[in-house]
Amino acid sequence: GTYSGTVNLCRTPAEGDSEECDNSMAEIEISENGQVFSDSLFEGLAMTGNLSGNQFTLSSPFSDPGQDFSGNIKFNGAVINDSGIAGSISGTYTEGGVNGTFSGSFNLSK
Repeated sequence: GTYSGTVNLCRTPAEGDSEECDNSMAEIEISENGQVFSDSLFEGLAMTGNLSGNQFTLSSPFSDPGQDFSGNIKFNGAVINDSGIAGSISGTYTEGGVNGTFSGSFNLSK
């Protein structure tokens, strides 16, 4: 089925600025055979994974040379009562030569 909802993605540079968070809309598709797909959790990335029980991980490296922005992002989620998805975000990035970490959460419903 298709789940849709919001992603609250935060970026925290290792030095200097404080955490910046953005909310966006996203969809996750889960097929009958347990394949998990989304191309809207993180701009420009299409990610695929598999359900293990009710848990899944979608992760991918990314690179935006025009913005000097690259790294790895991971979305860990769980399907709740076949009607919703809740999860957390982790990962690391480099932006303009400064390292940082991703955090945040996502909540979607059928």
